[in-house]
Amino acid sequence: MSNPEPTEQRWAFKCLVRREDDFVGLIAYGLYKKRKSDLADHHRANGCSEEEIKQKVKDYHAMVVTGDAEIERFKRDAKNLLDQMMDATAEAIKNGHKEEIASLAQQHQKAIDKAKKQAIEDVARAAKIAIKNDQWWPLKLWFWLISGVPSAAATIVLAALIFGVMAIFGEPSDRGKLASGILNKAVGEEIVKPTAGK
Repeated sequence: MSNPEPTEQRWAFKCLVRREDDFVGLIAYGLYKKRKSDLADHHRANGCSEEEIKQKVKDYHAMVVTGDAEIERFKRDAKNLLDQMMDATAEAIKNGHKEEIASLAQQHQKAIDKAKKQAIEDVARAAKIAIKNDQWWPLKLWFWLISGVPSAAATIVLAALIFGVMAIFGEPSDRGKLASGILNKAVGEEIVKPTAGK
């Protein structure tokens, strides 16, 4: 049967930290060390000698490593502290992202507004130049289309095309009737009387 390890040789670190990545245990060990330091400072402030302080710190160490209550309290406090740090970090990151998003949205809106303003200025400048130089062809084209010139020109071209086809493929008597009919319709009264075919 093995003898229990003396409390002076039991390490608080091993009682609090189970693995290398035991962050709660590592923080708990830091809290334990701070508590020992605070205890020594308290007794020193109350006029205790260094020998008395060493004994009181040694007694506190023995209480921690032999009982579960202090170990559990340090772990609980460490977990609460770690949770607070995680919450504060998450909140800081979230707020940082909100600020970045707001800043990017503001920059984006400024860029859009600048582009709109520039586009309007460019169109206005081009319109002024075109009107000043009287070279704005879309406006000229529009006026030409609504003037009726294209429909009159199309009618003349179509009539000439039909007359040409009839002249080439039609009978000579029909050509005369066609020519006099077109002239009479164009003038609005009977000027030429159709001649009878031979």
